[in-house]
Amino acid sequence: MYRIHQIKLPVGEPKDKIPEKILKKIGGRDLFIKEWEIVKESIDARDKQNLCWVYSVDFNVASRKNPKKNLRLPSEGKLKLETAPDMTYHSAVTEEGAEPLTDRPVVVGLGPAGLFCGLILAKAGYKPIVLERGKDVERRHEDVQHFWATGQLNPNSNVQLDDISAIR
Repeated sequence: MYRIHQIKLPVGEPKDKIPEKILKKIGGRDLFIKEWEIVKESIDARDKQNLCWVYSVDFNVASRKNPKKNLRLPSEGKLKLETAPDMTYHSAVTEEGAEPLTDRPVVVGLGPAGLFCGLILAKAGYKPIVLERGKDVERRHEDVQHFWATGQLNPNSNVQLDDISAIR
């Protein structure tokens, strides 16, 4: 896959025009975009009369003559195409832990990082102990609702990750 930047669409124009814009930018009359994925989008609001979305897109391109085969595009020139990085998750744990431990590891906190850390340690065979001092979900939810209504924070029942939708 390739990554291309600065694909611009006027606000209101459908995203399905992106392959057409890519082809125009790479000058591919006898080519077609086999697959594509937006990896970054922003809005260019410098000219208030001509707002446009600006995209970075990963894509594969093929020749109309041989549609099953992905084409290799030249990397030199003003296009500034890059090879799209592999964005798939690859576990850091490929085998059981190499270092034997005398005690089980302890993970403090059951937030996203604590859960992920516990998962990686468990996959490595270390049998982690994960500690969480917060209240159970139902009672934490009550404390969060109380915070939003009164502004009084219970430091033992954190609002930070509980009810994000209430912030919006």
